[in-house]
Amino acid sequence: MNKLKNIKNWNYITTVLLLATITACRKQPVIPPAVVNEPENITTIKIELNDSANSAILVTAQWRDVDGAGGNNPVIDPINLKSNTTYNATITILDETKTPAKLVSNEIKEEGDEHQFFFKKTVANVTFVYDDEDKKGNPLGLKSIWRAGANSSGTASIILKHQPGVKVSKPGDINAGETDLEVTFPLTINN
Repeated sequence: MNKLKNIKNWNYITTVLLLATITACRKQPVIPPAVVNEPENITTIKIELNDSANSAILVTAQWRDVDGAGGNNPVIDPINLKSNTTYNATITILDETKTPAKLVSNEIKEEGDEHQFFFKKTVANVTFVYDDEDKKGNPLGLKSIWRAGANSSGTASIILKHQPGVKVSKPGDINAGETDLEVTFPLTINN
């Protein structure tokens, strides 16, 4: 009887050791590293505004800070619009620390469902309307329509928000996500 008990114990121990060995030798699944979306280096924001009634009339302005934060102040062009005129606006964003300059706008467009431009003003006589969408039909803002009213002056700010998983439908939420960029241009509307 004692011999039988020892055999049962031995079988139990052998089974436990065998299972432990099999479990220990089993390959553990490989967990891929989390995808990190590195922020883009943005040195230049160009805005082109074409008069919708006369495409030969083009207003351009840029904000440029090639040495980045903490270096020299950015160079900022004023935006001068004609009163009572509608403009088709296009924003181009570059990283000019690369040679040739990297067109960051393309990546923003590709990741449009995670980005949205917002426009703020201190000029009462200009309005902004989105003229492009992301793949889900929500506003993006690389293209927009600017309507200049009566003579006035102030500023126009362009804000790019990174909103993965929090971007909402029209008109969007400027408070959601992180700010990738915010630039302010002097704006004048006159005859």
